[in-house]
Amino acid sequence: AGGGVRRLEEANIPVTLGVAQEKCEAQNIFFRHLIATKRPYVAQKYAMTLDGKIAASDGSSKWVTGEVSRAHVQELRRQYSGILVGIGTVLADDPLLTCRIDPAANPKRVICDNHLRIPHASQIVRTAKDVQTFVVCRPQARLAEQEKCRALTEAGIELIEINEDVSYWDTLLPILGKKGIDSLLIEGGGEIHGSCLKAHASNYIFAYLAPKLVGGKQAPSPIEGPGLTPINQAVQLANLELTKLGEDYLFAGVPKYSDNIDRNH
Repeated sequence: AGGGVRRLEEANIPVTLGVAQEKCEAQNIFFRHLIATKRPYVAQKYAMTLDGKIAASDGSSKWVTGEVSRAHVQELRRQYSGILVGIGTVLADDPLLTCRIDPAANPKRVICDNHLRIPHASQIVRTAKDVQTFVVCRPQARLAEQEKCRALTEAGIELIEINEDVSYWDTLLPILGKKGIDSLLIEGGGEIHGSCLKAHASNYIFAYLAPKLVGGKQAPSPIEGPGLTPINQAVQLANLELTKLGEDYLFAGVPKYSDNIDRNH
């Protein structure tokens, strides 16, 4: 950088370029992606049963996968600088969304909450002064809930507004990039995953598969919403890696979208 190679060569010092280039690029993928696109590198993560359920029909989901898989998720949280869920996950599970194995590496939390339904008593709000937290809402909700907005701000939460007439992910991701998030781990739920996938916004998929069957027409699946149609629009995973984690399996790969645009700069 900055002409260093040229100066070394002028001093008759041998220089070899491209050594371990592929490995180095993989290690720097978050930074390179942010610089190239002004958006964080986005990975979707979900855990499901063999019949494609992320919870039972009564909403219970602890636990779909085993301890080894859950420990792996904590490693991901340590690696990614941001974590995102929808308000449905907050209301159903009251999660902390922190890195239990390394609190110093807690990711910044992003809650998609169009109508500002997040409870003041939630763990997210109560710990917002300890872990940087963003709540993404509609401008109408902010106008209608001014007192709640003040309380959330006082609790340490930063509000981000996104209008209904713009592309949600194309608007949100550059904002998060400016907030210092170079990598974003999306943990759910199904509507968020469906929206992200349909918008071709994710760069990587982590799908944990547990050898269990739960059934139930009302049991939620990892990717919901309108889905992708027809079937030839289905997203194929490339560079697929299969890892055994205890009794579970992790499928991880790069989503290849029908538009064939390379999103992994």
